[in-house]
Amino acid sequence: MSNASGNASSTVEDRIDKSETAPFDPGDQSPQPGPDSGSPHQTPRWRTLMFRGATRACPACGKRGLFGWKVTIVEDCPRCGLHFERIEGHWIGAIGMNTIFSFFMIMLTLIVGLVSTFPDFPVKELVLFSIAVAIIHPILFQPTAQTLWSAVDMLMRKLEPNEVDWRFVSRKPIRKRQKSTP
Repeated sequence: MSNASGNASSTVEDRIDKSETAPFDPGDQSPQPGPDSGSPHQTPRWRTLMFRGATRACPACGKRGLFGWKVTIVEDCPRCGLHFERIEGHWIGAIGMNTIFSFFMIMLTLIVGLVSTFPDFPVKELVLFSIAVAIIHPILFQPTAQTLWSAVDMLMRKLEPNEVDWRFVSRKPIRKRQKSTP
């Protein structure tokens, strides 16, 4: 199997950032129960996946800071090693999602503009503002669309055992610690 650059695909250990410390106790070898009794690994819950995707984080481990120049996603998660382009043509879904959300924002812009200026419609201003939304929104939403689509893809196609470093994949979202009383 080869990745987009044409090189032979690397192992998860080769793709993860070695400077990250694992939130894993080597003494704790209790695996999470998987969907089938033979697998000790399980993809995170759908709410966790969607939240992580909507907040521009890795859907598998929750790592943030995946974008260079705010719109270019890294090939692999530096923490868990997830290769974001899991299959050829993976980003078509993100482009479709971005297109749908952009059309929704243009429609919302026009509706709010028409309702708020009724009965005297400033056509020139509404058209110019809608064009600005049509240009700016897809650029700003693209990173979110990419991580959100990766989360949707993980819901449709569960993670394979060798696809990520499972020490970093948590099914539960990180919860706030309760304050201890002295």
